[in-house]
Amino acid sequence: MKTYELKDYYLKFVEQETTSFEEDFRKDVYRITEAFLDSVINYGDITALKEIDYSMVKKLVESENNKSINYTLHLIALEPYDIIEWISYIDSDDFFEPGRHYFENEELAEILKNKDYYNPLTGEDVSQEEFKKLINTVFSVSENFITRYKIYTSCGDLSNE
Repeated sequence: MKTYELKDYYLKFVEQETTSFEEDFRKDVYRITEAFLDSVINYGDITALKEIDYSMVKKLVESENNKSINYTLHLIALEPYDIIEWISYIDSDDFFEPGRHYFENEELAEILKNKDYYNPLTGEDVSQEEFKKLINTVFSVSENFITRYKIYTSCGDLSNE
């Protein structure tokens, strides 16, 4: 398995996308991406990585630099190089009837664009501040990355794509 070549494929993208930034920031984003990739590639079953929260990301990449981590998360979610997907949801606070609403990206974008904040579990309008408190965000290894990982680790060649 030539995982170093798989990592190199993604790290070249990160280098390209960060060329206009200050050197220290570029190096930090590169290091964070590399650490994240190492963690994902070396995980026993990458298909099980469905809900990685922000604190887990910070531990995986061994960094507390929120600015670099946030930019890295944004960058590694961009298609077609998407390593991760952002997952946003609201949990019900009802102990007896727990529920969860997962937002489609378009749905959440529309809410934010129109500033039409509401709780989809109750249908009640809420303030922007309340909406921010309701939203949870986690990250999942993307299907595109999993597919690429499986193809690459079985045949070892991405150059024909």
